[in-house]
Amino acid sequence: MRKKQGKTKGATSFVSVSLGVLNETFREGALILVSRKFAETNGIQGERVATSTGSKQGREEMQSHAPIEFKSEDVSDF
Repeated sequence: MRKKQGKTKGATSFVSVSLGVLNETFREGALILVSRKFAETNGIQGERVATSTGSKQGREEMQSHAPIEFKSEDVSDF
C-alpha cells in the first residue's frame, strides 16, 4: 500500500501573525522569507532563494541553525 503524500485534509500551510509580533521578533534589516506569490501580490521586490533540501549540503545547512521556539497567544481579540 502506498503512503499518502501531501497535506492532510484541513491542514494549512500559513499562519496569521500581526505586524507588531514580527517587529518585536526580528531586528531592523533582518531577511524574512516570504512566498514568491505574497511578494508579487504586495509589490515587494526580493531575491530568489535557491532550495537544496534534497542534497546533503542543504540538510547540513538546515541542521546548523539554532532551533526555533514557538509560543502561542490568544488572538481571539483580532
